[in-house]
Amino acid sequence: MKNITEKPALLTISLFLLGGLLTSQTSAEELTLMVQPSYPQERAAEVYAPLIEYLNATSGHTITLKSPRDFQQHWLSVRNGDTPDLVLEDAPITDYRIQNQGYTPLVRVKEEVSYSILTGSAYADDQLDQFVGRVISTLAAPSLGYLVLLDAFPNPFSQPVITSNAATWLDGVEMTFSMEADAAVAPFWLVEQYQNLHPVYTSKSFPGLTLSASANVNDEVKAAITQALLKLHEDEKAFSALHEINATEIIAADAADYVGYKKMLGQLYGGN
Repeated sequence: MKNITEKPALLTISLFLLGGLLTSQTSAEELTLMVQPSYPQERAAEVYAPLIEYLNATSGHTITLKSPRDFQQHWLSVRNGDTPDLVLEDAPITDYRIQNQGYTPLVRVKEEVSYSILTGSAYADDQLDQFVGRVISTLAAPSLGYLVLLDAFPNPFSQPVITSNAATWLDGVEMTFSMEADAAVAPFWLVEQYQNLHPVYTSKSFPGLTLSASANVNDEVKAAITQALLKLHEDEKAFSALHEINATEIIAADAADYVGYKKMLGQLYGGN
């Protein structure tokens, strides 16, 4: 009789464990992560590959990278209501997503970001207003660098010649070296690498690159992705995932920190 009563108990435990295993397996979701186009698509795939690999290994979900061709295409998709599961974007579009599309900011790069207008030694001692009419390179609107440049020159009748044919921030710097441009907009992490270029203007600091989730992503998935990224800096094997996005750590994001940045997009870009 003892064996008869024990077997059903063992069977019940086995079924319980199997049920839990099946539940955990079926809860895994396939998600798309859209990154802002600070790099050409092929280069973006390389830059974000370590981050995607880390998330796929630690979050319990399968994440696929998506990168627009350029900022103009990216902004059109945003304005047309394209809402990927996850997005990795700067503060103005993050605020737009929060206010207009119901996104929740989950985490962000710990380092805040600022942009500088860099020039060569020939113009190193010039004031900002002396760059009116000169050629300044930047990524296309509405990249944060472009918006910062508009903030530096708010009068539309007293602006530089803005060229946005650079595919990366580094391209703009190289254009300055080759004298194709008189100056270039560059993020802080690039400014630090070029001591022979001179900043004639530096913006205020903005919240770092931010990962947000759409309203279609359930809370359990959001929590799993958040927890995985908050521990990223503890994994020595995943160092390149941080290094490629110019970060030392990923921290929690607070929606209150983005309030008002949508205004930078302005009427010209349909930001309101």
